Amino acid sequence: MTSLRHLLSEGRAGRLSAISMSVGILLTAYLYVFMPLSNWFQSRQEQLVAKQAAILHISEVIRATPKLQNQLSISRGRASDGTLLLTGDSDSAAAANLQSLIKMIAMQNHIELANTSFVPDESVNSLEKITVEESFSATWPALVRLLNAINNATPPLVVTDLTIDGSQQTQQSDVETSLQISCSISGFWRDGSL
Repeated sequence: MTSLRHLLSEGRAGRLSAISMSVGILLTAYLYVFMPLSNWFQSRQEQLVAKQAAILHISEVIRATPKLQNQLSISRGRASDGTLLLTGDSDSAAAANLQSLIKMIAMQNHIELANTSFVPDESVNSLEKITVEESFSATWPALVRLLNAINNATPPLVVTDLTIDGSQQTQQSDVETSLQISCSISGFWRDGSL
């Protein structure tokens, strides 16, 4: 301590020198010790949050695994019994079968199809995508039942270009309002001669 006293002058100038040295030491400690530690702790915290998110995702995948395995076994069963594709000796026969299936599903859900048109076939890998455009009127609950039935249909069907128009609503409750609906429904077919 006595050697430090010799470095500092006495009086007001000495006090100012002591204060500035103290501030300098504190600032240096802040910049070279506290800030790096703070940055390190922050980066560690970010790493921990990322690891927790990864663990959460992995646990969700683990929880979903039995359901996915069940869906896989159902799909394998469908594939082995040939129920993944539309039946028919030609693409026009497959389109007719698709149309019949859609009509049956619509009738089961008390929906009358108003307009049907066929879309030209589209090749997808070694399959032909057979598509039918439909338009009809239905209430919201009937539409939900129809879409659920199409989702669970055998062979699997795909609904695209779904348009719902409720602009002609009446004073009825929202559930009973008739909606104008148009959509494309597709299934897949493979030419047996290939």
